[in-house]
Amino acid sequence: MEREFFSSAEKLCSFYGIAPANFPLSVYPENIAKSIKDLKQKLEGVDKNLELIVAHDEDHAACLSVKKTFDTKTTLYYLPVEPLYDLLQDDKRKKTAELLLSVLAYLYQIGGIPYHGEQGSYLSSVYDMIYDWSSEEECFDDENEEQYILGHIELMGHRSKWLLEKLNKKVHLQKFEKRLNGFRPCSETEQELLALAKQAYALYCDFPNFSIIDRIDTGLFDQDENYDSCRVYAENYLSFIWSFTDCLYDQVMETVNNELQEYNEIDEPATIQFFDTVQLSQAHDHTFEIRFFDLLNGITDNLNDFNHEKHNR
Repeated sequence: MEREFFSSAEKLCSFYGIAPANFPLSVYPENIAKSIKDLKQKLEGVDKNLELIVAHDEDHAACLSVKKTFDTKTTLYYLPVEPLYDLLQDDKRKKTAELLLSVLAYLYQIGGIPYHGEQGSYLSSVYDMIYDWSSEEECFDDENEEQYILGHIELMGHRSKWLLEKLNKKVHLQKFEKRLNGFRPCSETEQELLALAKQAYALYCDFPNFSIIDRIDTGLFDQDENYDSCRVYAENYLSFIWSFTDCLYDQVMETVNNELQEYNEIDEPATIQFFDTVQLSQAHDHTFEIRFFDLLNGITDNLNDFNHEKHNR
């Protein structure tokens, strides 16, 4: 372990142009502890976004590595699908619905965004919790309100399941390019959709196998008893959601915010460079993450715009 640690420390110092520390009066494990403290300070001087990690896994006993995390800005990236459902019910907007379907199918099938109507997803459990609360006696003073809420959740469940079947079909990725090239926007919202679809298709072509979930590596964390209970996972802040404007939205967001504010760590996309061998170039490239989250922000706004169109007709 000691030999591997200092071998990787030598390679790391050489790569970043850091002067290696020397603690001749310290013995193992004190010498390693002092070296880690010294290297962390020096690495922060190179780039404050770099984090020193001592990798301990099946391939390494104690290998120094450097992690660079992509900042998600503690934002909830929730994509409402009700606007897609509404477009799919309108025969006059078939091409608009199909292009939007291809974009969201990419985000679900390839990008790895969890779906709120899929059993086991985080928001699915939130919706189930709200349903259970709403089913309790004396939850509502007005019985009609209770029936309305419960009926809405059940209807949302059926429609979400129907949409999931569509999002899961490979044909929507296979026809992505054809739909993109054949689309002629008739409104400002459709013009924005076309721009976002081009953005999504380019990302799909440039990174055909990249999932945002796969870019989050938790393998180097110590899997202690507190790990599962104190972290915000990707599925907590990345998800499809039914609607931003229905009768459940405020309660969903209140539930999510109350739960997540209790956590003090967050899993985010990160790149890790190991120094078990000599490194010749920087391995920290977040081009995919930058483009992916930019797309999420844009498509969320666009979905909201489609929703506003419906209400302003």
